[in-house]
Amino acid sequence: MIDHSQYSDKEIIEKTLASGDLSFFGELYDRYANKVFRKCYAMVQNESDAQDLTQTILTKAMLNLSKFKFRSTFATWLYRITYNACLDFLRLKQKKRKVIISNVDFEHSNVSENEDGIESKKTLELEINRVNEIFEELAGPDRVLLLMKYQDGLTVPIIADQLKISESAVKMRLHRARKKVVETYKEKFN
Repeated sequence: MIDHSQYSDKEIIEKTLASGDLSFFGELYDRYANKVFRKCYAMVQNESDAQDLTQTILTKAMLNLSKFKFRSTFATWLYRITYNACLDFLRLKQKKRKVIISNVDFEHSNVSENEDGIESKKTLELEINRVNEIFEELAGPDRVLLLMKYQDGLTVPIIADQLKISESAVKMRLHRARKKVVETYKEKFN
């Protein structure tokens, strides 16, 4: 088997397109499969779905490689495909999802905090679970935007470039998404 690891992404793409030899693309697959999987998992929160999406995304990238015009890096192009595929998946899943609302009664006890801080740890865990619950209920685009900013640590200009929107639009969408989280939290747990 030929070692293609010494080639840059651009060289691999050029060689794949020129020769039709998919072993070159195999190198790109090896380089990016784990990154794509991690992004998918962060967005869809399900390992099996993330694995399926990873395969679909990398296959789509391979089949559409001739559409890559080198206006950005391959990683950026692949990230965009990943983002869109996950967003489409979440939209479809949301359409199929039946929302079940149940009332959960929490017993409030007057247990005071002990020296180990066990009660404060339980309170913190409850708050984290509440925030995660709200986060899961967010619409796909809002969730993805917050993940890009706070999990991936992307800057507003990079997010704007990835999403092909203006920086002011990114700032406004981030503001609205954060506001939704706060309002939903207050509604559910106030």
